[in-house]
Amino acid sequence: AAGEDTLVLVVSDHGFGTLKHAVALNVWLKNHGYLKLLPEKKICLWKRIKQKVRPLKLMAVSYGNIKKRFKKAGATPLFGVIDLEHMRQIIDFDNTQALCVGGMAGILYITEKNMDKRNALAEKIRREMLDELGPGSELPVIKNIKSGAEVYSINTESTPDLVIEYFEGIESRRSPKGQTVIINREENGRENGTHRRNGIWAAYGKDIKPGTNADKQIVDITPTVLAYLGLEIPKHIDGKSLTEIFKDPPELKYEDFRFDRSKAVKYTNDEQAEVEKQLADLGYL
Repeated sequence: AAGEDTLVLVVSDHGFGTLKHAVALNVWLKNHGYLKLLPEKKICLWKRIKQKVRPLKLMAVSYGNIKKRFKKAGATPLFGVIDLEHMRQIIDFDNTQALCVGGMAGILYITEKNMDKRNALAEKIRREMLDELGPGSELPVIKNIKSGAEVYSINTESTPDLVIEYFEGIESRRSPKGQTVIINREENGRENGTHRRNGIWAAYGKDIKPGTNADKQIVDITPTVLAYLGLEIPKHIDGKSLTEIFKDPPELKYEDFRFDRSKAVKYTNDEQAEVEKQLADLGYL
């Protein structure tokens, strides 16, 4: 058990609440002609096309890595792994213009290689989705849609073209089958709960000021712990130290850390396998 001098933090990376609706964005894309399905008996030419279509290449790498890690860890594959395998067997990627690969979030990729045409198509899809599913629609499920570059502040091959933000209680479904875009909770046949943006952030210990209600975020954990331990806080860090939760606020010391990749810790294959097994067993891989 923790001693009297131990600082105890109870933190969750998200909250949880009632699932109101599920949104099948790939069904919406299919209904609007942006996503095409293969004929029932047509053989999927996955190996030939996966390197030609940007989201497919990313999905192939992700699917392969996840499957390999789960096999190595001896764990049962998550539903998401089975879901990705199912999608690649039924979607006509040669004739598909857009695809949503997100689970909890709406992560949408455009297959067009020409950047100007891709941006124009992304903007067209964004406007149409907001008109039909956004705040002013009959049943609003989408709160906002932003470009991937705007959300992640970078624009690489893996950056999605659009990131869809749902209202609270809404989550995504990947499957493009069927015609229903908004699925009621009692009709989806799966879980009745989903993530919430706000989670738990609580602190306890002899140095903690009782009854303090600070404005806390998950990124504040590291700088707060570093400050409590009297260690330097990297200047580039996103969070802030929650000095207001302490009876005697610690002194904040900042340092400009430079990461040298040449000095990074290198794992052996056995060590890497053990790390991946632990992450898989915890459900992170």
